[in-house]
Amino acid sequence: MQVYGKKKLISHVSSQDDSKFIGNGWERIPGRNTYVSVGKLGVWGVNSAGEVYYRVGSYGNEGKGTGWKKVDGTPMKHISVGRDIVWALNTHGGVHKRIGVSSANPGGLSWEVMEGSFRTLHASSSSGAVWGVGSSGRIFKLVKEPPRERWRRLGYVARGLKFNSISAGRSGVWAVHDSGLIYHLRGTYGNEDSFGERGGLTLVPGRFKHLSVGNGIVWGTNSKGEIYYWRGDPTTTRENKWKKIDGNKAYVHVSSTTNHLWGVNGIGHVYMRTGISSSTAKMKRENEVEETLQTLRDVLEDPGCGGGSRDGGGDERAVRHGTRRRHG
Repeated sequence: MQVYGKKKLISHVSSQDDSKFIGNGWERIPGRNTYVSVGKLGVWGVNSAGEVYYRVGSYGNEGKGTGWKKVDGTPMKHISVGRDIVWALNTHGGVHKRIGVSSANPGGLSWEVMEGSFRTLHASSSSGAVWGVGSSGRIFKLVKEPPRERWRRLGYVARGLKFNSISAGRSGVWAVHDSGLIYHLRGTYGNEDSFGERGGLTLVPGRFKHLSVGNGIVWGTNSKGEIYYWRGDPTTTRENKWKKIDGNKAYVHVSSTTNHLWGVNGIGHVYMRTGISSSTAKMKRENEVEETLQTLRDVLEDPGCGGGSRDGGGDERAVRHGTRRRHG
């Protein structure tokens, strides 16, 4: 495991080169939620009562939309917007996924229940990769083995370490330890759908309560509600690259497709970060390439095409898989 020395967080806002990634202010969005998630399927939120909402008018553009619309179903405590599916955890940690989300039905059609129980999970809105932290604090990844999907534990990662959250995006897979320490899974930068390098954890400077991984940027919030970001691959430098921006939020969430940033403060007020440039031609091309590559990966994983699941080694372990059911 690669480890950096102890260094204090850098507390100044970055150079002009970072401006398109970090924006210039916060806009209050009506409504209250305890958690929000943003991706290509729009902006979704969960309130203190466990009610799930999506932001009308946000599908396909991740903008501020026009209002919140309630989604039917069992109470949830966590939501994560993936590439084609919105994922959620119920109040007991059970896994649900919202299927049928489209421009015609931005709220989806029904919830499908999957096996497994997690502290938290995160779906990348760029690749669709889904990662989770189990009740024991271990890291899991959803593996597609058509015609089924199953969770596999990364047995070679962080034996003895317990995590409380995880996030995945184009800047890789990052996890927060129970103590607040931050780890990056080496080999996942630019490919969050991979299992990374065997035993390849990098301890990154700083302590946070929450992390959110975007495209070329990672955001973090600490116990004081201060907001920091990191640019670049943490395995290529020994510098402490965390930089602070304005605002105070309980946590923030960034889209790994457009880098749109949303946040919630300590009393449930919802905010959207303004001034982030997400429509550059380069980012669009990157997303289009990633979608093509992911489609090819899905085809290769289909046994009928002669492919197979590459799950990174023999000591990952499957947990609670097989039965799925739907409910409206």
